[in-house]
Amino acid sequence: MEPAKQSDEITWSFNVNGNAVNVKASAELSLLTALRQDLDLKGTRIGCAQGNCGACTVLQDGRPVQSCTW
Repeated sequence: MEPAKQSDEITWSFNVNGNAVNVKASAELSLLTALRQDLDLKGTRIGCAQGNCGACTVLQDGRPVQSCTW
């Protein structure tokens, strides 16, 4: 019998603009991609995709974070 393979998917549960959301996606997905593609929130911008420019900044627990690297 083969061991069970670990899933490459995760479920994120968090609040966006006061609304509880769940996103089931690839473990390699960035928060930026989840916000734009899965939740259709296009206000978060794509910039350098390396966390340097700040275009993708969102608030996490009141603190700014770069969503492309998180």
